Amino acid sequence: ARELGLAEGRTQGLTEGRTQGLTEGRTQGLAEGRAEGRAEGRSSMARLIDKLLEENRIEDCKRIAKDPEFCQHLMEEFGIE
Repeated sequence: ARELGLAEGRTQGLTEGRTQGLTEGRTQGLAEGRAEGRAEGRSSMARLIDKLLEENRIEDCKRIAKDPEFCQHLMEEFGIE
């Protein structure tokens, strides 16, 4: 009976541990992915702004801050991903 109880406890503990580990792993992965995405977004915006300023397109610089669709259009225009 004791051996059976130990085996059941071990199985339950492993299952709970795996579940907790998966949850923590997903949470950490999402946080890292978001941070990486934000960094890439800032880098892309900086490149776009640099290109627009090189061409003296000041009004377009102002507009991209307020118009995400226009910003995406210009990213494509300049080949920025």
